[in-house]
Amino acid sequence: PAGLAIYALLTVLVWLGYTTRWWLVARTVGGGAAPARLLGARLAGDAVGALVPSAKLAGEPLRIAMVRASGTPGSAAAAGVTVDRLLEVIGNMLAVIVYVGIFAWGRGAAQAPWALAAGMLMLLVLLSATLRDLARGRRPLVWLHGPRARRVAPRRQHWFDALARVEGHVMQVFQAHPRQVLAGLALSLVTELLIVLQYRALLAAFGVGLDLPALVLVLLGGGLANIVPTPAGLGALE
Repeated sequence: PAGLAIYALLTVLVWLGYTTRWWLVARTVGGGAAPARLLGARLAGDAVGALVPSAKLAGEPLRIAMVRASGTPGSAAAAGVTVDRLLEVIGNMLAVIVYVGIFAWGRGAAQAPWALAAGMLMLLVLLSATLRDLARGRRPLVWLHGPRARRVAPRRQHWFDALARVEGHVMQVFQAHPRQVLAGLALSLVTELLIVLQYRALLAAFGVGLDLPALVLVLLGGGLANIVPTPAGLGALE
């Protein structure tokens, strides 16, 4: 019972970390939804994302809709969710690289999944370059809503306008609110650490004792469970 209580406490802290990060970035784009509303939207979105194999992205439209229903403009709601997800993805990528390093340290470099770490590092570099462009006022998505795209689908001008507004809000966050971005990234890293402790507490509650290298391998399996083509990733972690 004590182990499960610790697991429950850590779970609450993880969700508070998710909600606080989203609230920080949502405020910068005019998203005035209350933290309780954001928590409910996050829980609902993750529930959908867990059932649909999409790396949790399937739940993002629901998160946007729930925040928009509270009075936040649609473009601001979408931008808040986008920045929140970007910060979470960066935290995930950094965590994977660290996990692989821990596994190599504990089990030997020959057994470590270095290809996975290299792939994460390459994606992180590409994502960082995109975010740097946004901070400098460049629009990396202009090819999706610029003049050429508008000529291809002239009857969808309102879609292009909406995408341009969302990109403008995201750009505003990285240009005008770097402190909130850094605070959100720090929260992502703290949340990753809490997730490690959460898994450890859950396994210990059932008498499963794993050393740190084995535990991070379980966490990598849990991440795989979010993207495999089965509902809720059934079978991946097992």
